[in-house]
Amino acid sequence: MGAGLSAVELRARRLGLGMSQRQLAAELGVTPTTLARWERAERAISNSVLVRLALDHLGDQAAAPWPVPLPAPAAELIGRDREMASLTALLTEPTVRLVTLTGAGGAGKTALALAALSKAAGQRADGACLVELALTSAHAHAVAEICVRLDGLPLALELAAAHGRPPSPADLLARLDALPDFPGPGNRDVPQQHRSLRAVLDWSYDLLDPVAQAVFMRLGVFAGGFDKGAAVAVAGPGPEHAASVDRAIDVLTDASLIVCYQTPGGAERLRLLEPVRSYARERLVAAGGLDQAAGRHAAWLVRWTEAGAAKFENELQLTWLDELEAEIANLRAALAWSLSEAGDADLGLRLAAAMRRYWDMRGLPSEARDLLGALLAASSPEPAPARLYALIELGGLAISNEAYWRRPEAYLAIA
Repeated sequence: MGAGLSAVELRARRLGLGMSQRQLAAELGVTPTTLARWERAERAISNSVLVRLALDHLGDQAAAPWPVPLPAPAAELIGRDREMASLTALLTEPTVRLVTLTGAGGAGKTALALAALSKAAGQRADGACLVELALTSAHAHAVAEICVRLDGLPLALELAAAHGRPPSPADLLARLDALPDFPGPGNRDVPQQHRSLRAVLDWSYDLLDPVAQAVFMRLGVFAGGFDKGAAVAVAGPGPEHAASVDRAIDVLTDASLIVCYQTPGGAERLRLLEPVRSYARERLVAAGGLDQAAGRHAAWLVRWTEAGAAKFENELQLTWLDELEAEIANLRAALAWSLSEAGDADLGLRLAAAMRRYWDMRGLPSEARDLLGALLAASSPEPAPARLYALIELGGLAISNEAYWRRPEAYLAIA
C-alpha cells in the first residue's frame, strides 16, 4: 500500500497543495490542533498510509495551477500610507478571518488590496495568493438563496459552513433544506433573522457529540473570555477529564462555536460570541445545570483571586491589576450570581475580599460599597477572614465618603 508519512513530508505536501492547516484538517477529518501536532512531530500521524493516499488524491484533483501568485501592481500607490497601515495590521492579526474593502467603483480597492497582501504575505505562515472564484449560474443561484435563507448574517453563514470539508454552495443549500421547517415558525414576535440564526445554532449543536455538547453548555456561564485552564475547571466534571475538555474545545473551535484570540501580552484566550453564549446559557438552563456551572465558575474565580491577591503588595501589582481587568466581566458575573437566590453569598464575599484593592486602584468606590454592603448583609455573620477584610475595606470607603458623616448608622448597621 505504500510507505507512511513523516512530519516534515506532511508539512511540505500541505504547502505544496497551497492549503492552510484548517483546510487540510477538514479534508482529513481531524482538528487543526491535531494536524499542527502531527507537523511538529508532537504526535504520531494516525493511519499515515491513508493520509498519504488522501494527499495524493488531493494532488490529483488540482486540475489547474493553484495558488495563483499575486499579480504585480500596475503602478505605485500614492497617498495611501494610512490605509495601508490599517489594512496590513488587520491582515496580520490572527483573530481576523475576513477583511472586506468597500468603496465606489474606481476608488482603487483592488490596487490597495494587492499592495497590502504583498506586504503582509511575508508575515503569514502560508503566504498569500489570488483566489479566482468561478461563479457559475448554478452557483450564483445557490449563493443568493443561502444569503436570503440566512438573512445575510455572517455568523449564521459561518456556522452553516463550519462542519466537515468546505461545502459547495449547492451542498450548503441542501444542508439548510434538510433542517426541519427552516428557519422555523418560532415566536412570531421574534425577528426573522434571529429565528434563522437559532435554526443554524440548533443544527450545529445537534452535530456535536455528547461531551462537546456538555462542555459547550457549561461555557455559557463565562462572560467575556477565558483560558483553557478556566474551561477545564468550570466545564469539566473533574481535573482527570482535562483531556476530554481539551478535545471538546477543539471540536467547538472547528465548528466556529468558539473564537480563539490573543491578548496584547501574547496569551491565548477563548470566547463565545454573544449570540452563541446566550444560546449555550439557554441550553444550560433548560438542562437544569446553570446553578452548578455558575457555582463552579465562582469557585474557580475565588481560587484564582485568592492565589493572586498577594501580588497587590509587591512589584507584580500592575500586572495583577491588568489580569483582573481582563477577567472583570467574569468577576462581576460571579458576584451577581452569588447574590442571587440560588447563589452562595459566602463565596461571593471571599471573591470580593480578594479583589477589594482592584476597586481602590481603578477608582470605583461606588461599586465596591454596593457589592461589599450587599454581600456582608447576605452572608453568614460568623467571623471569617473574608468578612474582616470586607469590613475594613467598607469602613475605609465609608470614612472617605461624605454620606457617612451624615448617616453613619447606615454603615454601622452593616457591620
